[in-house]
Amino acid sequence: MQHDHKNQLRKKYGIDELPSSQCEVDAILTALEQHERLTEQDVHFLQKHKVLSEVLWIKYHEIEANFYRSEYQKENNLYHLLQEIDHLEALEKLHFTIVNRLRQKIKQYWEIIEIQETKRKQRCQKYGISEAAASQHEIDTLLAKLDEEARLTTPEIEYLKQHNSWTPRMQKDYYLIEARHYELQYQQSGEEIDLAKAAIYWHDSGDFQAAWKCAKHLDPDRFSEDGIKSRVLSIRCQQLSGEYAISYLKEREKQIFPILRKLEQRTRLADRDVQWLKQHNAWSLLIQNAYHDIEAAYYESQYQHDHDPANLVQAAMHYQEKGNARKAFQLTKQVDIDALPDEKLKMFLIGIRYERLSRKWNVFCPKGAEKTFCLIMQKLEQRIRLADADMQWLLQHNSRTSLIQNAYHDIEAAYYESQYQHDHDPANLVQAAMHYQERGDALKAFQLTEQVDIDALPDDKLKMFLISLRCVPLSKKWGVACPKGAEKEFYLIIQKLEQRTRLTAQNYTWLHEKRLLSPSILKTYHEIEATWYETQFRQQKKKNYWNAVNASSHWRGAEEPEKALELTANLPFEEIKENKLKSALLTTRGGAFRDIGSLKEAEECADQAREFNPESYQPYTLKGAICYDLKKFIDGDYWFEEAIKRGATPRDVDAELRSVIKRITNDEERESIITHLLKKDPNRYAWAKKFRKNSSAKEPKQQPASPAKNKAQKATTKK
Repeated sequence: MQHDHKNQLRKKYGIDELPSSQCEVDAILTALEQHERLTEQDVHFLQKHKVLSEVLWIKYHEIEANFYRSEYQKENNLYHLLQEIDHLEALEKLHFTIVNRLRQKIKQYWEIIEIQETKRKQRCQKYGISEAAASQHEIDTLLAKLDEEARLTTPEIEYLKQHNSWTPRMQKDYYLIEARHYELQYQQSGEEIDLAKAAIYWHDSGDFQAAWKCAKHLDPDRFSEDGIKSRVLSIRCQQLSGEYAISYLKEREKQIFPILRKLEQRTRLADRDVQWLKQHNAWSLLIQNAYHDIEAAYYESQYQHDHDPANLVQAAMHYQEKGNARKAFQLTKQVDIDALPDEKLKMFLIGIRYERLSRKWNVFCPKGAEKTFCLIMQKLEQRIRLADADMQWLLQHNSRTSLIQNAYHDIEAAYYESQYQHDHDPANLVQAAMHYQERGDALKAFQLTEQVDIDALPDDKLKMFLISLRCVPLSKKWGVACPKGAEKEFYLIIQKLEQRTRLTAQNYTWLHEKRLLSPSILKTYHEIEATWYETQFRQQKKKNYWNAVNASSHWRGAEEPEKALELTANLPFEEIKENKLKSALLTTRGGAFRDIGSLKEAEECADQAREFNPESYQPYTLKGAICYDLKKFIDGDYWFEEAIKRGATPRDVDAELRSVIKRITNDEERESIITHLLKKDPNRYAWAKKFRKNSSAKEPKQQPASPAKNKAQKATTKK
């Protein structure tokens, strides 16, 4: 009893937690309750232990104020009045704090009421209920339940209906809540009845996708309750109708559902099923595709069991109907047409092969010839060689396209290459190269036969092909076009140059007559000749200095005058008795000096050469050319005229003048020579106009004289 009294006091004064000294606190509370004043020690104790409830301090200040008021009345002491005022002010502050707190709490209550009212109005707007109707506590409570997605009981729904408050939106939310409830319950129980109810409620809410997802694997016949069974059947029919893009046949649910269920389970349809779908305009493209997929899979599995190619073709027919011609073709690529027992299957197989092959090979054949065409093209597909009769057939039927010919040449080339690996007969390599050449791969043909010896080939046709093949890169390399019909002669001569072998006079004459003396051929020819003559000269114990003359001349022709100067330097002229030979050596040495621009030394050599052999025209043409190099045109003309007197031809002089003009890089200097020549004789020197800077005409290439007229040949007669 005493304990209860103490608890009541603590509750009254708002003290929830007590310090360890509960007895002191209880004693202070008892004193306050009996309107007794607290001692300073009591107040200090309360402050120390933070026992500072507002009710307690209000009581304390009331007792103190009453005490000082009575004391003032007794003694009329101002001190007592001031003390009373202090306690009253303290009371005022405490009451002000309490009032503010109460006002704040009242404000919060009003805010809560406004929020609730706003929510009520929102619920009314959301569910289409008038505010007057929602003002009824029961209706508003039910609206709040729906809004919070809580389930409604059947009596609650009936109550709303009786008060005309069961709106479509409320109904939809109710269905959604129920659908989620049963879907969650199915996850916990695994009972199909819960899944069926979830599907029905989803459907009633208008969320057909969710309904179809729930009902996807439900079988209506597994439910005993007619209502559930019929609803599941309708939902499943709508789902499958949507999946297969057909109209929902509500009145034909019982007939169409088993058929659609077969397609869903990838079970073959009976002929009557297909007929029923077609009669009721339900043979959609998606259903057709599903039907052909199932049939194709069935026939493929049959083939795995019995290996009957007819089953493969049956499967291909369904892939073709589905629009997958590629799959149909790949599936039957290895099937032998003649092994099929049924003409219909044969014609189908020929048809798809022809369609595929004609498109791939970009060719068409006459109607009725598809089978022969397919058999030939199958060989190409399988990289099998075609017979001559096959190629003849394609030619007769205008079916030898570039693609087919390329494939034919690829197969033939591969065959001959494999034959070469077996027997190492070079003729097989050349046969392969011929096919690569026909295919347009000249580089491959050339590389394949690069090491083949032409003389080892038994057949002239193969030899001529190989020569022609090799002439192509040789022509490019040497900067000339191989004359048509003269490939063999061209090849043999160029091979000599390739192997650094001397050409005969007939070889050189042939090149000259065919206008094939290109700069690279001429340079190589002179290098070979210069090397031979120099070797001969250096190896002889008794020197034949005419070899040195010829070597020097050819080194100049090879555009290597330094080697000519090196060869003719420090020659023992005192040992050479023949003045004609001395003149020839000095003339070729002077020409080499002129080639490198040492005109002073060149002129000295020309003058010495004239002294040794005044009747030879070569020193005079050299002297004339040097004068033109030095811009002494009048002097040059004089020396050229002297050369003509001694046997030089106008062509010899013109050749020297051309060499002078070609050496000049300065346009003004070149123009001065051209102007001088045209002024001297415009007809004879008309060719000089073509060396002018702005001349569009090109100077024709001057072919060197044949060896019969060559200085080298003259020199060899002097040996």
